[in-house]
This record gives sequence, structure tokens and C-alpha cells, in this order.
Amino acid sequence: MSLAEKAKHVYAMEVVPDAVKMAEMNAAANNIDNITFEVGAAEEVMPKWAAEGVKADVLVVDPPRKGLEPAFIEAALEIAPERIVYVSCNPATMARDLQLFHEGGYSVGSIQPVDLFPQTLHVECVALMSRVEK
Repeated sequence: MSLAEKAKHVYAMEVVPDAVKMAEMNAAANNIDNITFEVGAAEEVMPKWAAEGVKADVLVVDPPRKGLEPAFIEAALEIAPERIVYVSCNPATMARDLQLFHEGGYSVGSIQPVDLFPQTLHVECVALMSRVEK
């Protein structure tokens, strides 16, 4: 929701229908009307949006531990945002996915660990990638 304050339009997807309903209610309660919500698996929704010609300046992803599906990454590369923010709870799948984005023309500018779960072994990492001019 906070991204909607700075963006012309936000596209948001979530596989859990109840989570989307709650997000829609939250947006309405806060008079936010520049978000398109869609229920579905990211690897299905993102290719659909790419085929519809959706473009984005910034893409924010927070995948499950298994990382991003190849279909999602391919569609993200087609949408070609200037920047990608990748939030991950699994360094191995994050490294794999960042390599695929690198092969698709993105470079990692920074990676920051974030300790959201103090006193545990779990740490989130946030990477900022930028599209490299070819």
C-alpha cells in the first residue's frame, strides 16, 4: 500500500484470495484507488500482465523459499523495469534468481541483510538490481 503513494499505478498479485480481499478492503479504507489486485500464482499472473503490455519502473518481489519460477522471471524481463527489489528468506534461491536476472541484463547494486526475527537463525535479504543499458 505504501508504494501507491509514490506510484502512478501499482499492480499487486497474491495467490491467497482472502489476502487479496483484505488488501482491497485496506485500500478502500485508505482511499487508495491506484492499485490493481489480482489473485493467482505469480508465474501465471506475470506472463499475463506482460502479454497485456503492462510496464513498470520498479518491480518488488518477495517469493517463497523456493524462489521465483522461470516463467515469472521471463515475464519480468519482458516487462523490463528499471529497478528490481528482491526480498528473500533463502540465500540459495536468491542467488540463483539474481543470476538469471543478471543474464537478463540486470546488475546487483546492493544486498542488505535484515534481521526481522531476532534471536533466530532466519534473516531476510533485500537486493536492489538495476537494468544495465545495452
